[in-house]
Amino acid sequence: MSFWKTIFGKSKKIKSESQLENEISTEFRNWVKSSIKLIGIEGGDMENEELHNYLIQNGIPEFDAGELIIFLPTAFCRKLLPDIKWLPEYVDYYSKKKQIKKKYNENNRYLIIEEETEKYWNNNPSKKIVLNIAGRSAEFNAINKMLNNGGKLEDVKLTESYVIR
Repeated sequence: MSFWKTIFGKSKKIKSESQLENEISTEFRNWVKSSIKLIGIEGGDMENEELHNYLIQNGIPEFDAGELIIFLPTAFCRKLLPDIKWLPEYVDYYSKKKQIKKKYNENNRYLIIEEETEKYWNNNPSKKIVLNIAGRSAEFNAINKMLNNGGKLEDVKLTESYVIR
């Protein structure tokens, strides 16, 4: 044992976001299921920070709560509007110098979210829950604004979504 460890004890490593991103709890699927209700019912009027704290208070770890707030609305919006030509990638934006393109189908959390969205959809979904969740996505809001301004659904052209980290 090194001198510094002897004096200060074992160092506790704080997991980086990339480590957290790669480690998925076996409970994640259950957190997705409970988040559909938590976000869709109680969280409908909450801002993201309040919703994040609410998910944490309901037993979802901080990192996973953030991922659910980002990706559950995206999955619901894609399911709600299947005729749109959705892009396969998004950008994790850390800074001007650090932007990483990622594919949705390579994000294991997103794949679980998408599977649970599909299951929810096939089990008599609540219109209120669907709109509360899909309505949180930037894509939904942009498309809705375009339609309200007289645009047509077939005219929708999307750019990659940016996830600010």
